[in-house]
Amino acid sequence: MDAPIEVLHQHWPGVLFRQTPDHRFTFLSRRLEEWTGHPIETWMKDPGVFLECVHEADVEKVRQHRTRPGEGAG
Repeated sequence: MDAPIEVLHQHWPGVLFRQTPDHRFTFLSRRLEEWTGHPIETWMKDPGVFLECVHEADVEKVRQHRTRPGEGAG
């Protein structure tokens, strides 16, 4: 990780992540584990764990958004 990103990572109060177009995580900050209780390794191996953390009222909307071509990437 380069220096500016490392500083941001250490001090940012939220979660930082990097994701591929097929929704696999390539980087996740440790704070995500604190917030969700899911180990970082689980997030890295199973992109479906994301939907487990979405409020049940929003799951279908999130699923639809993630399957639209060209959306959510970039």
